[in-house]
Amino acid sequence: MERWSGLSLPVRGRKRAAYVPLRTVDGRRRRRKPFNSVPRWVRAPIAAEILSGVMRGQTLTDTQLLLELVGDAYAFEDLAEFRHGVLETITRVVPCDRVGYNEIAPDESFAITIPDFDQSLLPRFSELIYENPLIERFERSRDGRPYRISDMIDQPTFHSLALYQDFYRHIGVEWQVAFTLPARAPLIVGIALTRKRADFTDREVQLLALARPRLRIPRPS
Repeated sequence: MERWSGLSLPVRGRKRAAYVPLRTVDGRRRRRKPFNSVPRWVRAPIAAEILSGVMRGQTLTDTQLLLELVGDAYAFEDLAEFRHGVLETITRVVPCDRVGYNEIAPDESFAITIPDFDQSLLPRFSELIYENPLIERFERSRDGRPYRISDMIDQPTFHSLALYQDFYRHIGVEWQVAFTLPARAPLIVGIALTRKRADFTDREVQLLALARPRLRIPRPS
């Protein structure tokens, strides 16, 4: 049975990059692992690819953000750390008001939403989930690259959806970008970021697109 985080695949705070503190499974804060500590055979091709982004118009600041994100992503020692930690790494680069992580497989599912929302809204969300144009696009194309709702429909059309009226409106979702991570079929891993006051910029979507192939999911231990 499918289970969703309530954000379509959707940290607090819009002023600066609010993100989820990275902690170990026992609750202690975990130190971030610098990119230079990633094995050289892994680090070299990734750094070369990301650094080439400067030649494609990426700024040095954005390139450094991507290098740090990749260093964090390769630091996760197991799936439990990855599930929570990847949200911090992403929201450090692309700030948002709410973020969701979903694993969907034939036998089981797993979901996180930060911050949480009124669970009484979840049944209605489950009824209307396929009104989300990002879900519909992925079901049709299986293209996991990041897209915004605004890439699919305009704001008045979004507001006219029952999904918005009965769910998103109540949890402050006005803008959303979502994507999937590389995973072995039939597993689907989706991440969605949402905001209340401003859409995600082209730059932010591009950063997510560059990071996405490098956010590899550790195998369950």
